[in-house]
Amino acid sequence: MKKILITGVSGQDGIFLTSKILQHNENIEIYGITRKEKTKDITKNILSLNNKVNIQKLSFINVDLSNFESAHSLINNLKPHSIFNLMGPSSVYESLNNKDYYEKNLVESFKNISKSILINNLDTKIIQASSSEMFDVSISPLNENSLMKPRNPYSECKYNIHKMSRLYRNQEGLNVVSAIMFNHESEFRNKDFLIKKIISTALDIKLKNQNKLTVGSLNYVRDWSFAGDVVDGLMLMENDENLDDYVIGSGVGSTIKQIIEIVFSKVNLDWQEHLEIDESLLRQNDPKTIVADPSKIMNKLSWKPKYDIEMILERCIDKFEIIN
Repeated sequence: MKKILITGVSGQDGIFLTSKILQHNENIEIYGITRKEKTKDITKNILSLNNKVNIQKLSFINVDLSNFESAHSLINNLKPHSIFNLMGPSSVYESLNNKDYYEKNLVESFKNISKSILINNLDTKIIQASSSEMFDVSISPLNENSLMKPRNPYSECKYNIHKMSRLYRNQEGLNVVSAIMFNHESEFRNKDFLIKKIISTALDIKLKNQNKLTVGSLNYVRDWSFAGDVVDGLMLMENDENLDDYVIGSGVGSTIKQIIEIVFSKVNLDWQEHLEIDESLLRQNDPKTIVADPSKIMNKLSWKPKYDIEMILERCIDKFEIIN
């Protein structure tokens, strides 16, 4: 029986990944690391994607991977075939005021997982969730060879893990690959993220619960993909015999204005009647444009996104009430 360990199983990537693995594999067991109070919601979300998957193949584990003894005991007992390391809070804003927490929960956990695999002489493959936040974004589009220049505590942690993964792979023989993921969205995002904020606010305006949407800029450009498409890329990386790092993004940039226009149009509202600009919402030194160059994963692993930005937004709007 093939055993898969997924950290951060409660997040949107973990939900899509679990559903897809269970859908396509019978001879498999998934172990998801999360807090106990989240397990009912996780199960509900996975089944909302496909209610025919065998949810009995999923087990939940509550363990502190930042503690080496706990991590080592888990890896030694489970001996997983693969680990999708999706763990850790993904909010850049939160990291600005909580650097120590990020350092402990992201960097130490990765280090403990890696050391445990090496100590136990396992062939376990790690698919590490890296971030486009690591890049020097003065030039776009960005690929695997672009200069890296972290600009906040979150990206500093991701960058440190990225460097460690290459070090362990090249010098210790660890089977680890990094998926450098750009912005990706789904119905499972919370309202702290921009697209979900725009959608929830537009729907509230439609219901006359509020009257204004406030954003920091209309001109910022980001590369938004669908979380389900990104997870397809992670699975291709897991199945690939080669150990390599890949940028995963759509390769298409959209402005915040375009997002707002599409969302408000779909709920039959005039966005210009309900918009406020507050530049204080912008992060200091935040780049205006961040776009991926996914040509490597497209050419080598035959990955390509199925959803464009309008399809992503339509899906998130349609499923908003179900999820919330």
